[in-house]
Amino acid sequence: EEAKKKALEEAEASKLKEEAAAAASLSELLASHSSKMSHMNSLRAAVSDLPSTRSSFKASCASKSIKSDLKKSTSLLSKLRELPSHPASSSPPDVTRLNLTRYVSEVVSALLNPALKAAHASVTADISAQMHARYEDFLPELAPRLLDLAVGKDKDTTTKTRRYAAAAYQYLYLSGLGEPSKVRKIWDKVSGYKAASPSV
Repeated sequence: EEAKKKALEEAEASKLKEEAAAAASLSELLASHSSKMSHMNSLRAAVSDLPSTRSSFKASCASKSIKSDLKKSTSLLSKLRELPSHPASSSPPDVTRLNLTRYVSEVVSALLNPALKAAHASVTADISAQMHARYEDFLPELAPRLLDLAVGKDKDTTTKTRRYAAAAYQYLYLSGLGEPSKVRKIWDKVSGYKAASPSV
């Protein structure tokens, strides 16, 4: 009888422990979701008034308060190329303090680094939102190449790179930068689903 009682107590304690762990996990998930939504909203805000932001940026460049400093720009590009070696949770390099007009293509190339992982996608979205808010030629260069990687247009693209590109493009979409039809194209490619052609 004593052994049976002890077994029941242990079972109850185990159940309570599992419930507590589940509650903690749910709380962490909700907090993470809330944090991500807040983050996406802040990125949307960054690109919500492009004419005003770009006009202010051009004025700052003209007044030399934001400069095109070769040494600092080279250092920034180096940090961007080293993104894969940094934790995905670390703060992205600040691209707002320099005039990178001459280096847009280099920034794009850094964000297409094959060593990047899906976990870095939110960092890419951060940098992309800030670049797009200042340089109108940035997104037209990045988005198509990112999409090509995501759908595996080049057969030699690794699975890791495809996952990164797919995640990054979806983050761009959630930030207000990507196109819904392109996100659908990614999902169709990833899932193997192909929508039926409408009957005429």
